[in-house]
Amino acid sequence: MRKQLPMRYKTQFFVRTAIKDVEFYGMVDVVGGDRAIDIKTTARYQAPKFAHHFQNLYLFGLKSWNIKQLDYLITDFQNVYTESYHYDSYDFQPLLDELELFTEFLEQHPFDLSRRGIPTAQAFQETFHKVNAELWHLHDSRQISQDELRYRRFRQVISQLGCEDDDSCDEWSEWYLSHCPYKPHLLPGALELLDYLAPRKWLPAKRRTPKSLNPKCFILRWKKRAA
Repeated sequence: MRKQLPMRYKTQFFVRTAIKDVEFYGMVDVVGGDRAIDIKTTARYQAPKFAHHFQNLYLFGLKSWNIKQLDYLITDFQNVYTESYHYDSYDFQPLLDELELFTEFLEQHPFDLSRRGIPTAQAFQETFHKVNAELWHLHDSRQISQDELRYRRFRQVISQLGCEDDDSCDEWSEWYLSHCPYKPHLLPGALELLDYLAPRKWLPAKRRTPKSLNPKCFILRWKKRAA
């Protein structure tokens, strides 16, 4: 792994950026030249494991340092794998949608974080994005079902923050799922795909969108992976 690091580099580089009304910050393991590098360990690797990882948002802050590429060096203690994401080509929209949705969640659920032992809303938010990405990776590799993802998402967040499970997790999950379809962003080519599918009645009846929703939202749900 050392051979894949730049000749000159700094370690534990602090990154801070503001995205709309949210201040986002954290640490990158290594910065050198025009690259930032984060080192990950895993018991099992399947690419692309970090395609939707919240740390990809660090590219917004790194840009001010003329750093546009974020590399993940991943090891399972037998092999070393690399995933690279570039500011100019990475699709940030799914992460931005998730950030916006989670901000709305915090605003509409003003529960007492300190009462639960959660130090800050930032800690809750970062843990949520990390857990959500990990669970979707397990789902994409067919290790868990969609129902299990829904059940585990908020429970795993509060568990990692050292809090006890309660019925609030089901309430938060219902709110999160009910608000996902109303996000306005669509994938490139989504409208053309829907125009192609509509006259062919390709979608099964149970998958058709209710009349109360935008009929184009199912593409957004698919992209955003709103379980």
